[in-house]
Amino acid sequence: MMGFIPGRVSARSPYMWAAMALACIVGNAAGMGAQTAQNDVATRGSISGAVVDAATMAPLPASTVVLSVIGAIVSSQNGHSPFLSTGSVAVTDSLGRYRFIDMAPGEYSLRVQRMGYRPAVIMVQLRGAGDSRVSIGITIAPITLAAVQVRADAAQSYGRMSKRDDFSTSTRVAAVRQRQRTFLASDVREITHNDVSESVTLGETDLFRALQRLPGVKGRDEYSAELWTRGGRWDETRIYFDGLPLFNPLHAFGAFSGVGSDAIGAAFLHPGVRPASIAEGGSGVLDLESRSGGGDGHVRGVGELSVISGRLALDRRSPHGSSAWMISARRSYLDVATRAIQHFVGGNDIYIPYHFSDVSARFDHQIDANRAIETSVLWERDRVTGDVADVVHGNTAGWGNGIARVTFIAPMHGLHTRHTIGISRYAASVDERQPDSAIASRYSASTAPPIHSTVSYATVEGRIEPEAVSGAKPIWSAGYQLTRQAVSNGGAGVRPYASLYDSRIAQPPTRSNAIGVLALWAERQWHPLTHFTAETGLRLEAGTSVLNGGVLRPAPRLLSRYEVNTGTFISAGIGRSFQYTQAMPRDGTSVNQVLYPVQAWLLANGDIPVLRTDITTLGAERWFSSGILASANVYERRASGAVVRDPTPGDISSRALFANADERARGVELSLRRIAGRTTWSAGYSYGTVTTEALGFRYPSTEDRRHGADATVMTALTKSFRVGAAYTATTGSPYTRIRSSEVRVSRDGGQVVIPPIAELPNAMRGPMYTSLDLLLDWTHDFRSWQLGAYLQLYNALDHPNPAVYTAGDHFESGLPRFPLAGLRIAF
Repeated sequence: MMGFIPGRVSARSPYMWAAMALACIVGNAAGMGAQTAQNDVATRGSISGAVVDAATMAPLPASTVVLSVIGAIVSSQNGHSPFLSTGSVAVTDSLGRYRFIDMAPGEYSLRVQRMGYRPAVIMVQLRGAGDSRVSIGITIAPITLAAVQVRADAAQSYGRMSKRDDFSTSTRVAAVRQRQRTFLASDVREITHNDVSESVTLGETDLFRALQRLPGVKGRDEYSAELWTRGGRWDETRIYFDGLPLFNPLHAFGAFSGVGSDAIGAAFLHPGVRPASIAEGGSGVLDLESRSGGGDGHVRGVGELSVISGRLALDRRSPHGSSAWMISARRSYLDVATRAIQHFVGGNDIYIPYHFSDVSARFDHQIDANRAIETSVLWERDRVTGDVADVVHGNTAGWGNGIARVTFIAPMHGLHTRHTIGISRYAASVDERQPDSAIASRYSASTAPPIHSTVSYATVEGRIEPEAVSGAKPIWSAGYQLTRQAVSNGGAGVRPYASLYDSRIAQPPTRSNAIGVLALWAERQWHPLTHFTAETGLRLEAGTSVLNGGVLRPAPRLLSRYEVNTGTFISAGIGRSFQYTQAMPRDGTSVNQVLYPVQAWLLANGDIPVLRTDITTLGAERWFSSGILASANVYERRASGAVVRDPTPGDISSRALFANADERARGVELSLRRIAGRTTWSAGYSYGTVTTEALGFRYPSTEDRRHGADATVMTALTKSFRVGAAYTATTGSPYTRIRSSEVRVSRDGGQVVIPPIAELPNAMRGPMYTSLDLLLDWTHDFRSWQLGAYLQLYNALDHPNPAVYTAGDHFESGLPRFPLAGLRIAF
């Protein structure tokens, strides 16, 4: 239908022709409207995709995506004006996803922006119907803001008290980024609670057992949570808790960690060159930081009841944020359970008089805008109070650690300072008592020789550095440390091979000594080239003259890292460290392993060497898509002054307490981890050799497990259910074959005692170890609290793994296949 504008318009007027032409165009459009709308519906499409971190490929929720029209053929539909469809905005969901629907063909621009990242703009050509997938990676661009005086909590990457993580696993990605900002070495490893859960540890979440899944970290056997770091002995891996050393912090005769995971705020393993601020640790350092209280003014809690122990952690931050506290406690209940069973069933051999417990606490207070105080304590103890049928008769025993520290934080001339006073004490004892006659008459078991051992450590130390910017490590730092260490040992149990002969003959005298050490240290980062960072450090220790170290003991360190691109790093390092306390060598036989991890300790002096270690490392890390992180490291470690058993073959009944040895370790470690997404996994392989030289003998070290492979996986089936599996396989460790003592009849009818005989040192190698462990985990939210349960199947393949070596060619049996279960609650 045609129309025109009425009025006084001349037939010859150009305005009339224009009006008529416009009427024709409108009429034609109206006549073709229905068909055009149908064609639009058939040709319109959608644009969707995801926004990710360009370095880690981890999804970025809450990113803004702006869609703008450049050259689209935009037409009206459903009565809406086409000239209003020039742009749209979307915000990505928790998995970084966005979607624009009902788009006409043409050219568009996508602009992505997120706080802390560089904006990105790309062009998109939409040709017709269907979904065009466009995923965009953006890079970090730290934002410098005007200085504002605020109180900031220390980073707590472990994340135990966090609400259940969504499937983006942001906690683990943040922990990796924090570690890469703080440490240049690529072999440093951060540990989060998710890592521990994925490792399917024995019966409950255990940090030390999770560390045994890492390349280069192994254990003695499945009964032990000891850490053999890159072929170093357990006592050569120094455990620090809030900067104070723990000595043999293990529970249940070495089976579990002595530090409850609920008390940990951050955990970093340094198997190579560590910062100059960290002192001892011949083969590695596990640096643990206590967790500060959090929340919004209400008390938070998490509890867990496993077949091993019951645990509860509580924390709170005041509403105004000036103070916070945390307390975590754990206790095993084997003694309570067996006593209850014995009460109802009867008998004297059911009750097991053993338990372990530990308590950790921390209190933080912000004095004013610039000053704060931190305090923390840890106490852990194992107790054997009576006879255990067929295991040990006639003993009581106890061992454990206790620490306390106070740290004052204050500015000084525009710099950040921390000053700490701390003490740490390890005490262990095995005493003899009259055996329970009712048990002794039915079962046979030996009495462990007595032992008394204490290690005390006291320190006053300080640290000064400029304020950190954007969470990065300060460009320089320096500090001082004044320590006093003392050791005292006594009892027949300090003798090597004490369980194989009459320990009451010629008991060694009590050994005790003390040393003082003053240490000054400093480190600084340099940026001589683009993408290249170097860190120089020096730790200068002086004090009591010690064997293998003298009076003045310099320990330099040099680290470097080159950033090949946004997600690829190459690092190298070389450094030296000194360790003053070493554990007395143990024989490894069954009786001693029952009550020893009760260890005796030696402290460096003029007769006992200090352990001096030099290590060189080279490594690389690279981020791949979907949150996959790959790493490769090679290392060489040379140590002198190691305390080992006398390796001389022959009669072992009368030997020196120890021998001075040199050690050399070298190896390669490979790791591949996916730390983001619904399914996370890790795979690692290590190859390493460790040799010992002592008293003219050169032989493989006891910790020389040549090959090791580990794999873990955890996947979320639904919001509530997760399943996981962990697999470990390692070659056996070397051992010295021992022929037990014999009693023979002489020609004149008398008895001749043939003492135990040791053959060539570590000439034999134990069987291979392998285990597959499975996990089913359920968690459900009930308003403000959570309830969870888990079921494990240990050693699912029922592999007959060997355990402790006794004598001859005999090993104690390992753990068979068996299920484990537990409950947890969080509020």
